[in-house]
Amino acid sequence: MKSRLNGSIFSILVCATLLAALIGCNAKPKVESPWIVGSWRGQYYSDNVLMFFGENGDFSMRIRGGLTSGTYTIDTSVTPNHLNLQMADADLVTTIVRLEPNGTLTMENNLPTVTRPTFFSDFFNLTRDVPGAPINTSRPVNNSTPIP
Repeated sequence: MKSRLNGSIFSILVCATLLAALIGCNAKPKVESPWIVGSWRGQYYSDNVLMFFGENGDFSMRIRGGLTSGTYTIDTSVTPNHLNLQMADADLVTTIVRLEPNGTLTMENNLPTVTRPTFFSDFFNLTRDVPGAPINTSRPVNNSTPIP
């Protein structure tokens, strides 16, 4: 009986390990915090802003008539949350974000090579747009043209 029980436990462990390996092979990398995933829109002073954060860590941003893209990471273990935007042109922007109780995203403005801010002083608020919708890049954005 003991041998049979050990054999059953061994079989279950082997099956579970194989299943975990199969699932892991097909899994896309996910960002740490799903709350930021999706499209967000707002304004920074008079400039329209549209940002998209993908589940696999990619991001796109339209502001001042230009499109920027790259990858991002977010650390939600600290307050405010740390957001790193690795631009496709190799610039790294480190900033802070927080999800407000009303569902808006507050993001501190920052520039590449500048130290991550520790508090919000020059920030903008973004509201959730169509969840998961990619950014429409068919026409540039300027201050007088609303983002579609």
